Amino acid sequence: MKKAYFQYRLVFITGLVIFMSCQNDSNSILPFIRRVTKISLPNNISIISEFDQGELEAGGKYRLQQKDIRSFLSKNNFHPIDQQCRDMSHFNLMGKAGLFPPADTIPLSDTSHLEYLYGCKEGNSWLFTLNEKSGELWIEVQYPDFQGQGPARNF
Repeated sequence: MKKAYFQYRLVFITGLVIFMSCQNDSNSILPFIRRVTKISLPNNISIISEFDQGELEAGGKYRLQQKDIRSFLSKNNFHPIDQQCRDMSHFNLMGKAGLFPPADTIPLSDTSHLEYLYGCKEGNSWLFTLNEKSGELWIEVQYPDFQGQGPARNF
C-alpha cells in the first residue's frame, strides 16, 4: 500500500516539475510570430503575457523598450487607430468575455498614442497594436486550423 502511494506521489511530482519547466521564455511564440509575419521585432522585447489557442489564433501582450519604439514604427507601416481596428481586435472582445485579464486588453478609451498594423499572407493574418507612449504591443496572429483552412482576410 505504501509503495503504491509513494509511486503515485512520485509520478505526480515528476509531472508537475515537467509542466512547470515548460513555463519559460524558450517556449515563447515570438519565433512563430516573426516567421509568419516577417516583421522584425526587437530582440529585447519583454513578454507580458502570451496565448495560443492551439487552433486558429496565437498572440500576446509585449513591451518594447523606449529606445526601440521609433525605429519599430518607422520600419513598419503603422496607422492611427480607427474603427476598423477596434472591430478587428480580439483582445478586448475576449477581455469582455472574461477570457483575458482586463490588464491585457487594449486601452481604447485613449487612442491618441495607439497605432496599428494589419497584414495577411499565405493563410495567416495578423494585427499589431502599439502604444507608442508606453511601449505596450499587442499581437494577434490567426493561422489555419487543423484542416488547413485559413482565417478570413479580415479578423
